[in-house]
Amino acid sequence: MRLYERCLRLVVLLAIFAAAAPVRAAAPSPAPEQFHHTVWKLEDGAPPDVWVIAQSADGFLWLGTGAGLYRFDGIRFEEVRPSAGRMSDRNITALLALPNGDLWIGFYSGRIARLSHGRLTDFGSRGGSVHQFVRDRGGTLWAAISRGDHGLARFDGTRWHWLGQRDQTHTGQVFSMVAGPDGSLWIGTDAAILRRTPGSRGFATVTPARRSDRLLATPDGHVLLLRTAGGISRNSGLKDIRITLAGRESEIKRALVDRQGAIWWTDENGGVSRLSSTGVEHWTARDGLSANAAVPIFQDREGAIWIGSNLGLDRFRPAILMRADTLGAISYGAYAQTRLDDGAVYVTTPRGMLTRATADGSLQPLLRLPASPDLIAADGNRLIVEHGGRLLALAGTRLVPLALPPLPGSVNAWARDESGTPVIEIIGRGIFRLSPSGWRHWRVTGDPRLDGALRLPFSGRAGAWFFAASRLIGCSPRGCAPVKAGIDVGRINLVVPAAHPGGPVLVGGDNGIAIGNGKRFTSLTSDQVPVLAGVTGIAQTPSGGLWINGLRGVVLTTVAAVATAGNGSLAYRLLTTADGLPGAAQQDANYPTALRSGDGRIWLAASQGVASVDPDRRLRNPLPPPVVIRSITTDGMVRTPAPELALPAETRRVQIDYSALSLLDPERVRFRYRLSGVDEGWIDPGPRRQATYTNLGPGRWVFQVIAANADGVWNQTGATVALTIAPAFYQSWWFRLIAVLLVATLVALVFRARERVRAERTRNLIAAQVAERERIARELHDTLLQGVQGLMLRFQAVANILPPDGHTQSLMEAALERGDDVLVESRDKVRALRGAGRTRTLSEMLRGIADQVADGPTVTVLELGDPEPICDPVADELAAIAREALANVVRHARAHEATLSVAFTRRNLVLTIADDGRGFAPEVLRNGWLQGHFGLPGMRERADAISATLSLANREAGGAVVTVSVPRRIAFARPGSFLRRLARRARPRSTL
Repeated sequence: MRLYERCLRLVVLLAIFAAAAPVRAAAPSPAPEQFHHTVWKLEDGAPPDVWVIAQSADGFLWLGTGAGLYRFDGIRFEEVRPSAGRMSDRNITALLALPNGDLWIGFYSGRIARLSHGRLTDFGSRGGSVHQFVRDRGGTLWAAISRGDHGLARFDGTRWHWLGQRDQTHTGQVFSMVAGPDGSLWIGTDAAILRRTPGSRGFATVTPARRSDRLLATPDGHVLLLRTAGGISRNSGLKDIRITLAGRESEIKRALVDRQGAIWWTDENGGVSRLSSTGVEHWTARDGLSANAAVPIFQDREGAIWIGSNLGLDRFRPAILMRADTLGAISYGAYAQTRLDDGAVYVTTPRGMLTRATADGSLQPLLRLPASPDLIAADGNRLIVEHGGRLLALAGTRLVPLALPPLPGSVNAWARDESGTPVIEIIGRGIFRLSPSGWRHWRVTGDPRLDGALRLPFSGRAGAWFFAASRLIGCSPRGCAPVKAGIDVGRINLVVPAAHPGGPVLVGGDNGIAIGNGKRFTSLTSDQVPVLAGVTGIAQTPSGGLWINGLRGVVLTTVAAVATAGNGSLAYRLLTTADGLPGAAQQDANYPTALRSGDGRIWLAASQGVASVDPDRRLRNPLPPPVVIRSITTDGMVRTPAPELALPAETRRVQIDYSALSLLDPERVRFRYRLSGVDEGWIDPGPRRQATYTNLGPGRWVFQVIAANADGVWNQTGATVALTIAPAFYQSWWFRLIAVLLVATLVALVFRARERVRAERTRNLIAAQVAERERIARELHDTLLQGVQGLMLRFQAVANILPPDGHTQSLMEAALERGDDVLVESRDKVRALRGAGRTRTLSEMLRGIADQVADGPTVTVLELGDPEPICDPVADELAAIAREALANVVRHARAHEATLSVAFTRRNLVLTIADDGRGFAPEVLRNGWLQGHFGLPGMRERADAISATLSLANREAGGAVVTVSVPRRIAFARPGSFLRRLARRARPRSTL
């Protein structure tokens, strides 16, 4: 049977008892229910005069106040102002949030309005004050009016109708209203309770009522009447509970039945009250309530109870841990606890009270000691207490001394070894074992200093494990020795032996925990996981759960998670004082601060008290939190969030504020977010609720944020917004195209300028060569040729005086003829140096070279394009390159045909030497030359001299190709003007 059903039955029994002995709110009875109470006051940003509370489908808590409309996400209060429309009144007294996101607002002035997607629609007023909205099972909206002539209004989907007696409704004002599960509508006036059944036109009186009576809906669908006096008519269909309030004129302001069946109410006496199966609880300003003037009560989707007052907002949520005892007025003290073999847990309080833990989470007092004992320990199923320097055993409610020899010192721990012999730990002296002659020191390791500092584990048989400071000592049949590696937890506080064969051994210390199998250990330090600092208690459940009590709180995790968390990424849930833990784990304790009792309950000793929890029934929030994007701020301008948001060009900074609506524990909500195209994976900002991006640039950017509640339940869908940033004119595609074209043009101009400079440099070099040749020609003409000519004349004079027909005469004539030939050849060389009289073109020069091939391939000379005058040095170099290439063809290619072609193109003069021979060897193509041969290097040198490019390749059909390309500005003797070159480019080219 569910919990709230049991609570409801007890509430009904209380109602029967209340008829004879009314419950007074001013005299609360103790109850085991415990809550964590959080207060937001005006100084925390809470609005004043909170009259009504509602929750929308997106999880926001809406507050209707005397200062306007607010919404709250558990962290920040935000005043809500419509983006369209205007609130003519700020004093809000009724709210109703619909599943479609609409929010109905009722005002103290009687006006009714609807807020839908930021737009406010005002439906007017007929006077009075709107007290409450209700939506019945058929979807009809009703408004209760608590002042004025019209006590009820109905919405037909378009407009509101204020009803009166002529509408067969009722007379008087309406102070409470409930929609029944069968489609009926119940209303409470200042005179009666009325009911309207489905299909009927009016209301029928059910029972007389008073102004202070309140109709409530129970979790199981019943209608309950909470009243302060009087009775109800039989067969009314109502369940009623009567309470008595202090003050004759006092009345109930608001009331509700929570999901556990408890009744909460506020009244004119001040504060808030709660009636449950165990009695009545009452909170006022003295108990931490924000103010005594409390009015609205609301339970949210996660089960938290919210109370509004004139000075702030209060939240009550069930505490996970149940406090069994606290220090109270005592400023300092220590709790000690131990577990017997039968599962019973005993606790001693700082007041000297020895108690036994019960299954309902309370401590049962057994006997009071004169002072808090120095030791309580388990001896099987018997409790051992050290008090006044003596060891005693608990027998019923008495402590009986044990028949043991005098103790060698102050006892810190008690155990038995494998043979059942008592073993004790003496502070500062080590381990002692009982022998026939008394207590004898147990030399565990043989090291006197180490043995004098040894301590016993708090559970298990003595002899398997010991510890001293930061060293763990393990024992085997071969002896006891310190564990050499894997223990890095600082000072050891406790050792938990394996609960079963093969189970893990757990070690807790000041700086973390360690887990091992008895031989090998792995430590998880507080540097890796900060919440594992100051561990003094470890309790393990049969399912593998771990409850680790430390300085930061209680860490809930599993054995498997600890064993696999070598990199420090431990999955855990942390319980703190916000969950009912009375302080931090006690330090320097001679007992474990976490124990599991036989009934499965976990008991935790803390610095300010003792608490417990049933791990199998621990309150867990299964609802993933709704995630919303609150606002988007771009360059200082706040924008309303939308699924698609267009942003202006040159947006530099985007700030996205988001939230997750887990109101039960909003401080522990965790987020992850990412922006497509920017973040490679999920960003974990922890509890931070803001993301900032700068310099995104134009385009579409999708932002997604997800969140998890305090129990790690993730909303994997989260919230998404697509941001489209418009491009600036310099970021548009056409600007980029123009920029690319401009850059390409600039590169082309730079390249042409570079080529022009290069060509000019080459032409200057060629001109210098021509000038040098002309100078040499002049020198030869003016010196050598003139000298030779003079010598020839002298020799001719000598020849003229020699006897004719003589041998000397004939020799002289032959010499003179040879001299004439040399003189003619010299003049030809001088003429060639000057370039004068050249009549052959490059094609003709190539034909002359081809004609010199007497025995070899057939050579064909081609001229392509429109011939232009070629600079003489360029023609000479190209002819020399062609001669060398053709010689290589004859010597090495074994070709049948060769082709010499000259192509006149728009940009270059191209000389090609091709053959159908064997082609170039791979080494030649790779290196550009062949080791030991100098023909190809010479050809490259000639090409470099005229700024030409020479390339080697093999033809696909077989053979080799040598290509020499000379830039136009260098190759041709007269480049001509721009218009002439343009006209020449426009002329059609010949293909041969």
